[in-house]
Amino acid sequence: MENDVKITIGIVLVVVTFAAMLLFAQMHPILAKTKQIYEAYFDLGIVLSLAFIATFLAILAAKAYRNTEIPRLAYVAGAFSLYALRMYLTFFNMLSGPHHWLADSAVHIMDLGILALFFIGVLSK
Repeated sequence: MENDVKITIGIVLVVVTFAAMLLFAQMHPILAKTKQIYEAYFDLGIVLSLAFIATFLAILAAKAYRNTEIPRLAYVAGAFSLYALRMYLTFFNMLSGPHHWLADSAVHIMDLGILALFFIGVLSK
C-alpha cells in the first residue's frame, strides 16, 4: 500500500509542476506582449517544477535512509536537498528581475557540492 501512496504522490507532484509551468506561461498576455516575458515566465515554471521534484526526491531518499540506515542514501538525500535549494534560490533570483542577487560562483559551488555528494554516495560502502 505504501508504494501506491508514493506513486500517487509522484503523479500529483508531476501534474502540479506542469500546471505551474502552464500557469506561468499563461500569464504572458496579462503582463506583457513580448516574447521575452513569455519565455521568462515559462523558465520560472520549469525551475519551480525542478525544485518541487527535487524536494520530493529528497524526502523519499531521507525516508529510505531512515528505514534502512544505508549511508549511501544519506548522501543521495543531501544531494537532492542541495539541488532543491539551488532551484529555489534560482527561482527567487529570477523573480527579482534584472538585479540578480545570486552570484554565478554560488551556483557553481552548489553544483560542485551536489556532484561531490553523489560521488561519495556511489563510492561509500
